[in-house]
Amino acid sequence: MRETWAKAAVVRVRGALGAMALFGAGAVGACGDDGSDPVIESVPCDPAADPRGAPLACAAGAIVAADGTPAAGVRVSACTLQTCIIGTTDANGRYAIQSLPVVPHKMEILGNPKGFMTMVYHQEMTPGMLAVAPREVVLPRLGQENVAWPSSGGTAVVAGGKLELSSTAGDVSYPIGTEDESLDVAVMPIDDLPPFDNEPWVGKESKSFAFVVNPFPMKVEGAIGLKVLGAKAKAGAPYRLYSADHLAGTLHEVGSLVADDQGDIVLQPGATLEDLTTIVIVPN
Repeated sequence: MRETWAKAAVVRVRGALGAMALFGAGAVGACGDDGSDPVIESVPCDPAADPRGAPLACAAGAIVAADGTPAAGVRVSACTLQTCIIGTTDANGRYAIQSLPVVPHKMEILGNPKGFMTMVYHQEMTPGMLAVAPREVVLPRLGQENVAWPSSGGTAVVAGGKLELSSTAGDVSYPIGTEDESLDVAVMPIDDLPPFDNEPWVGKESKSFAFVVNPFPMKVEGAIGLKVLGAKAKAGAPYRLYSADHLAGTLHEVGSLVADDQGDIVLQPGATLEDLTTIVIVPN
């Protein structure tokens, strides 16, 4: 199994470097001796409050590549709509970010400079305490494919032939500064999805599908076509489409899909898909 969080000592962590030292010393990082789920005890932030006495939060987690090796030197930003505070993973892929507002945060992994995809997920915060991501975040690598999909419209078959996207002119837009209008899309094993505010695939993992799309963020400004190819779904079976909000890191239901006679899963009219970031398809 991949590394998960173990029982943590109740210690005072002095800033981000102190938190990383805590991780490096092994206070968190392995499964229980009996193979059971690890227990996470409370670890205070330091500082736990600002100079006026208002509580602060802090966040920690671990990032690995798809093969389970630590993703070292990757920048991680903890963002609200007003602020972003950035940390960097250590040699073990662990990060700790201090002095955060006590509100839910979008956690964004800025993987591109290190050869990984950029991804977002969700983190609740606790006043004065270290909030630890409940599982390791798995980062797909960049460069698995670069399939042309011009903003002028057209169809692209991506994710190794498992996902078809189609649009007309003006329906999609690439991030500012993108030089090459092409997609890098990875199939994401359901068990490897990062933590979100809701996880509608739980209990339906074997029949659910997930994809990570870069460059980040791809925006949808009109209707697009989306089809999961080779799904072997029962004709007429209903599915729901979810998308990760690139600003909040939350997961939202944005459309419905139905399996066609070939077993492909086809997005139905009326979808409100706006973010091509992480997309998840779940049986209804």
